[in-house]
Amino acid sequence: MKKVELFFSAFRVPLDYMMLVFSGLLAFYLRKTPTIQELQPVLYDFSVRQYLQGLLVVSAFFVIIFALEGLYKIQSTKGRLMELYQIARAIAIGLMLVVLALFLEPEWYSSRFVILTGAFLAIFLVSFARMSLRAFQSYLLVNKGIGVRRLFLIGDNDFANSLKKIIKDQPRMGYVLVDHRDEIDWQRLDLLKKQGKLDEVIQSNPKINKKDLFKLKEFCIRNKVVFKYIPTLIQTANFKLEILL
Repeated sequence: MKKVELFFSAFRVPLDYMMLVFSGLLAFYLRKTPTIQELQPVLYDFSVRQYLQGLLVVSAFFVIIFALEGLYKIQSTKGRLMELYQIARAIAIGLMLVVLALFLEPEWYSSRFVILTGAFLAIFLVSFARMSLRAFQSYLLVNKGIGVRRLFLIGDNDFANSLKKIIKDQPRMGYVLVDHRDEIDWQRLDLLKKQGKLDEVIQSNPKINKKDLFKLKEFCIRNKVVFKYIPTLIQTANFKLEILL
C-alpha cells in the first residue's frame, strides 16, 4: 500500500465529517430565512450552540454508518456510480435511525424541514466532495505521477497484451508498466525492487511451474509487493476438481 493511497483513504473520514456538519448547519440557517418562515413559522427554540452540539454527535454517527457501508475501504475498486449509491444509501439509513430516535424522544428536535433538507444536502455535498477528491487524485496520478503503481507483467498471451493496452490507454487507472517479460527474470525483479520501482507483479504465464510460482509469491511477500496470479482454465478446473475430491 502506497503512502499516498493511505493518505487519500484516511482523508475521506474528516472530509465526510466536515461535509455532514456543514450540511446540517446550512439546513438550520435555511430554515430561518424569511421565505421559509412565511410558509411555516419556526415552532422550536434552539440556539445555534445547542443545535451544533447535537449536530457534531449525529455527524459522527453518520461517519460510523459510512464505515459499516464500506465507504472507507482501502484500495476499493468501486466506480463512481457505486460510490454515489453507497453514500445515498448510508445517509438514508442514518436518516431513518434519526427519525426513529426523534419519534421516541420528540423533545430532542422537531424540525422536519431541517432534518430532511440536511439529509439531501449531505448527499449532495458529500458526493461532491468525494468526486472532487477523486478528480484531484486522478490529476496527481496522470500529470504528476504521484501514487502511480509500477507493474511488472509476466507472460506472453492475449491477457497480457490486453492488459498492456488498457494500461497505456487508461492512465487514470494509476498503473505504469515498468517491464514485461515472457518468463520470470529474477535479476530484473531484484533490480527494480532495489531502485524502488516495483509495486505489483502479475503472473499470467500458463507454462510456469509450481516451484517458480511459489518462489515468485515468496519474493513478493518478502518485499511487500502485491502479487496477482492469473490461472489458466485447466488450472482452475483442476483446483475445483481437487475441492470436490
